[in-house]
Amino acid sequence: MIHLLHSLTVWILIAALTVFAAPADRAAACSCVGFTTLEAKDVSDAVFRGTVTEIKKPWMSKGTGDLAKITLQVEEVWKGAAVQEIVVSSALSEASCGVEFREGESYLVFAKNDGGRLTTSICNETKKLSLASQALKDLGSGQTDLIRNELEKTGEQTERKETAPADDVDLFTPLWAALGGTALLGAALWVFGRRGRDRNR
Repeated sequence: MIHLLHSLTVWILIAALTVFAAPADRAAACSCVGFTTLEAKDVSDAVFRGTVTEIKKPWMSKGTGDLAKITLQVEEVWKGAAVQEIVVSSALSEASCGVEFREGESYLVFAKNDGGRLTTSICNETKKLSLASQALKDLGSGQTDLIRNELEKTGEQTERKETAPADDVDLFTPLWAALGGTALLGAALWVFGRRGRDRNR
């Protein structure tokens, strides 16, 4: 019986490690339909240029398609809310069509409203400002008189202060289940081992 409990404990630990060590599914290569600058503007809900001030990534990544939240200090707006700060979401990697934003760098952003959250990708024509000289010429002058906003109260923007996404919270479930099961088996092993020692006295 004790040998069986030892084996079960080992297998549960192996299963738990496998869940958390397994590599995420590889994302398919990104494939986009090309847009001109004005076409990209037409199909977007927000078009602006700004500098990245903060990047929030998932605490535990499950793949390149996981979304990061990027806060930008806005400098000019061509479409959407003319506010000083905007948060957009984008996949972590270009392999999943994400824009690999860098803190401190400036970008020309084309974003879509997805259930109240602005999302962007390289397919939306979002790019570094240093690579957007022609796009800026095509857009012409935008609005630079911007309204100071509090992100947590702006309906169109993603909230800065928010709880962790549900899919991230769910990652705790298998961990606690594995730890709980291991603890119970450890306690049972200790009890049966003690009984066995008592019988041998």
